[in-house]
Amino acid sequence: MSLYSDGPSLRKPGSPRCDDIEFDHIETSEAPSPDPQESSHDEFTPTKKKNSTVSSYSIRSQTQASLSSTVRSAFKELSFELYQSKPQCLLTQIQEPKLVHIAHVVQRKSEFDDLVLYEYCLGLDYTCFCVDSRQNLLCLTGDWHSTFDGKIWFLLPDIHTLQDVHDHIKTVVAWRKNMKPSQSPPSFKTKWPLSQLKHYTMVAQRKVMTIMRQDKNDPDLEEFHRYPYSTLPWLQCHVPPPFIIINAGPKCNRDDIGRLVEERRPHQPMDKSQEFQRRLTLLCDTWDLFGSAKSDAEAWGQGILDEERSEKLKKRKREQADSEQIPTRLTRSKTRTHSHTPSQPVP
Repeated sequence: MSLYSDGPSLRKPGSPRCDDIEFDHIETSEAPSPDPQESSHDEFTPTKKKNSTVSSYSIRSQTQASLSSTVRSAFKELSFELYQSKPQCLLTQIQEPKLVHIAHVVQRKSEFDDLVLYEYCLGLDYTCFCVDSRQNLLCLTGDWHSTFDGKIWFLLPDIHTLQDVHDHIKTVVAWRKNMKPSQSPPSFKTKWPLSQLKHYTMVAQRKVMTIMRQDKNDPDLEEFHRYPYSTLPWLQCHVPPPFIIINAGPKCNRDDIGRLVEERRPHQPMDKSQEFQRRLTLLCDTWDLFGSAKSDAEAWGQGILDEERSEKLKKRKREQADSEQIPTRLTRSKTRTHSHTPSQPVP
């Protein structure tokens, strides 16, 4: 079962980030990221190189390139299909193309080993996670995009969704160790289809700017939401909860949970505050599952690479053996031909 992708990546450790991508107004001399194809997961995945093995680490994304026009076009189509509007900022609902950026949830600068870890924990195929997939993209205005990438705020799923992702990861990790087909967990696509909108709460680590949220039906009407933004409604987004948790996990420190809860307490009932605390705690617990699986994920990825190298070596040896036999066969064929040549009559 495939999640994003396709083969390993052009991304290299320490390569420059390229997360600030203005929706229709970025011109670049760099080659765009690979064009997509259908996949069994998000229906939009960069094309996999034929016979890709270790050398195909180029497909996950290109951190020095803009999104391809094909990806942008499909993302626009997705916005119209799911939100009945052109791409708009998740927080402010602004739709002005000059102001709206495409943001990556699992960051484009992610290390290759980190993506292998996510594949391992989520039950995805090795090297199938491409960060340029539509399921990993959302729209934000430039200022909110910068603070999102700057780890100042994150999105938080509801308590039931958090528990679902937590249980899914535990099930997948246990299955990875046993690998019994009869006990395989539900596929990622089945649990979190692209067409299904999810609901999230915006959580800020500290005070930032006021959110001026436009009315979808009347852009001249605006609602103002100030820190800690507890007056914001549930935010509808197509990005699946596991990706949201991968983004939020490193931003949420257990030591900060009490402070975050206290800052919201004056603005919400006691039961909501308690649930909010449970949600933040479960977020940290779920992120810890990824951390605990690092060594197993590394061994899993290395095992696949070793197997690919072994198969490639065996194939090369077979081809070499076949090529060495060809001259011998030709020689024997000629010998047989000469041996059956009729003898010349004696004069």
